Amino acid sequence: MGSIISATKPTMEPVNAVVAAAMMRRTLISKAITGKSLAEKREGENAKEERAALRQSRRAALSFWRYNTLMPSRTSSLTILAGILSLLAVIVIGVLLGELKTPIPTDLSLSVTSSQVLLILAIVFTQLGSGWLAIIISLWAIIALALTMQWRNLATWILSIGIVGISIPILKILFHIPRPLSLLVETVGFSYPSGHTATATSLCVLILLISLSKYSGSRKIIFTSICILVPLLVGTSRLLLGAHSFIDILGGLLLGTGVTLICFGLLRPRIA
Repeated sequence: MGSIISATKPTMEPVNAVVAAAMMRRTLISKAITGKSLAEKREGENAKEERAALRQSRRAALSFWRYNTLMPSRTSSLTILAGILSLLAVIVIGVLLGELKTPIPTDLSLSVTSSQVLLILAIVFTQLGSGWLAIIISLWAIIALALTMQWRNLATWILSIGIVGISIPILKILFHIPRPLSLLVETVGFSYPSGHTATATSLCVLILLISLSKYSGSRKIIFTSICILVPLLVGTSRLLLGAHSFIDILGGLLLGTGVTLICFGLLRPRIA
């Protein structure tokens, strides 16, 4: 009997080994499946978190764009208001001048005939508001702003110069104000507002608003003084040449300033 038990005992060890191997394999497989499911669960949670963060960043970007673009700051609102008031003044003056139906006399042009130097200076300064010079300066500015990726300033420049250039002949025809009687240069069209003055004013205001932050101290004062002086010199030259009256010059100053301020206020970034 003992021999029989001893004979059957060795045969159980391979079976136990197979069973133990099977159980270990099943344990490893279950752990692998469990680990894989946990990893997939973590990846899914991470993907959800990333999608939620992306949606939140998109909402923040959209809110910032709306706040920055559609809701102008207090400074921009004041700039736009100043521009609107300037354009209203242009319209009111034009309507009042249209009621007169007669050219406004100017005596400044009489002094030019007595001084050739003054005449030459007037002709030189009047070119600062000419259309061809405005086109050259604008092309240079557009290229420079595009290369430096200043897109808001680029849009402001194109919009301001374009609106001023279009509005000048429209307002001249609309108000139908005749030229002064003492002309020393050849002119075309009506008198009010002064196109040379409006063009020079718009260019100088644009340059001032876009570039003023780059200067400080005495340089800022000099730069600002030059930008203010140039339109005044252009307007004075038109007076001396007899092409416009003082009211025409005032209308040109208001037109160039008003259009530029409105465009700059609308397109100006809320946060510098």
